[in-house]
Amino acid sequence: MASPPLPPPPVLPAVRPEVHLLTFGCRAQQADEEVLRAALVARGLTVLEGKKVEGAGIAVVHGCVVTARAERDARKAIRRLRREHPDLRIVVSGCHARLSGDAASRELGADLALPELGPEELATAIRERLVPSGLLPACAPSAEGGRRRVALRIQDGCDNSCAYCIVPAVRGKSRSVPVATVLEDIGRLAERGAPEVVLSGIQTAAWGRDLDPPSTLCDLLEKILALPRRPRIRISSVEPQYLTPRLIELVVGERGICPHLHVPLQSASPRLLAAMGRADVAPAIELLERAWARHGDLAVGFDVIAGLPTETEPEHQVTVDLVERLPLAYLHVFTFSARPGTPAATMLPSVPERFAVLRTRALLRSDERLRAAYRARILARGRAEVAVEHMGEDGFGRGTTERFLPAAVISHAVKPGALVRGRTDGIGADGALRVVPE
Repeated sequence: MASPPLPPPPVLPAVRPEVHLLTFGCRAQQADEEVLRAALVARGLTVLEGKKVEGAGIAVVHGCVVTARAERDARKAIRRLRREHPDLRIVVSGCHARLSGDAASRELGADLALPELGPEELATAIRERLVPSGLLPACAPSAEGGRRRVALRIQDGCDNSCAYCIVPAVRGKSRSVPVATVLEDIGRLAERGAPEVVLSGIQTAAWGRDLDPPSTLCDLLEKILALPRRPRIRISSVEPQYLTPRLIELVVGERGICPHLHVPLQSASPRLLAAMGRADVAPAIELLERAWARHGDLAVGFDVIAGLPTETEPEHQVTVDLVERLPLAYLHVFTFSARPGTPAATMLPSVPERFAVLRTRALLRSDERLRAAYRARILARGRAEVAVEHMGEDGFGRGTTERFLPAAVISHAVKPGALVRGRTDGIGADGALRVVPE
């Protein structure tokens, strides 16, 4: 599909070619940032690392609208950047720009809102509209950050119609990145030294269903595993209806794939799930319980939402009872946030805010217990593999284990980009698993 034509460029003063990137939201948003980062560098601009704003001429705010809080955070960031850095050129992109539009973004203090552009086209627009050639270096800077865990977008859009979710209206129908492109991107990231690639999307496990001929995420994983050189692979999330025995076997049985599944459960109540336009999760739970019976250390995390419209106290308790019974690694807990234009925004009866807050706190307490118990199980397991992403102030490598635990590699010899296997040696004061290299 041809890229949409760029809208007429506004007249803006030229600025320095250093860019500050600020991304909110899901793995798909982070994957877009990775592509944008590389595209900006390829066009001669410099992307500042971390949260550094000083020295930047341009800020790109890649905003999220999944929850009211995420949208509010993006708005606050735009206002703060304008207030604290009045000479900065602020560009708004991502789902926030798609939903809010140009006028609303400008009211917040942005100079440009480019909602319909993909990362490559966005980089071109920034380069052509804001940075004259005379300010670019003679040689393009090298891409930084290659030795980190990288989110790679393999899919976009969503075919679900969840009553509470605005994302399909913003991202459109599910669309898969062709397999050849995915394999090429993974090979490129391996050459850059990325220790881990997170396969990401809005509906990641729907990958391949729209291709001709149709394919599946399992097919893609097997092709990735056949590459002569590849980073460690992680799947960002798998909707319950896409969990299959074949996928679970790949996740727990292949060393090149992290034994970690993130599942957007949302609720354990069949009636509430049906009211929200979601399928029953019982089949997925049964598959996971069979997997745990054979692979007790499989890391599984759930998304859960407290206070969905029409949720009763007994239905909330059904969810609490389920997550307390299962050997989960963690929960991501959300309080229902009404998004204008979605069916759930006007669905009655709504849950009073005070009850939604109490239910959220109950799930957060469950999350604390689950995380502590899972850390103890992995510590007792005795071994872990860490993708080293950066060095801590103590000179030890910091990163993430294959089972999605933060870790410190107790060695001054490791460098970012390394995959380090070793024995577990306790939990640090910061909560990170301590791993001593073999």
